[in-house]
Amino acid sequence: MKYEEFKTAEEYLDWLFLSNRGTDSFVKKDDLKSLAQSYKLSFTDTATKEELYNLVLSCVTHRELARKFNAGVSSYEYQHKFNISGEEVKRMERLGFISVTGQITFRAYGKYLKAPLYDVFEFYLLTPDYVQEFLRQNPKGTKKTYQKSELKI
Repeated sequence: MKYEEFKTAEEYLDWLFLSNRGTDSFVKKDDLKSLAQSYKLSFTDTATKEELYNLVLSCVTHRELARKFNAGVSSYEYQHKFNISGEEVKRMERLGFISVTGQITFRAYGKYLKAPLYDVFEFYLLTPDYVQEFLRQNPKGTKKTYQKSELKI
């Protein structure tokens, strides 16, 4: 899993924003150019994506960039890191324990599907014990209005 290679949410976001996946890139060079122009930053037309990214980071934080581009981690990463099921991830979302920041579109079963992305900063702050305690206090069938726990990061 990619999240295991990084110690902080900022490192993960650097990788996510700078990785080149062609048309599937999370942030494109043109997005960074227009963002730099909106902050009235000067740069050359030959500036690389990494140079533009660092230039933009001089004006905004990683958190603001993640919010602007709706960046996050998928349910799959939650399942892998905390050894829980997709249903449990949805329960944590439904009860307000984790926040949805955006969605990702992918192709499966011959059609395009969408899946939610969750806040990357919450993901790196949570510990397996904390998640298990929340799930224990809020078993399957817990309604949002009857949430038993005030656990929140």
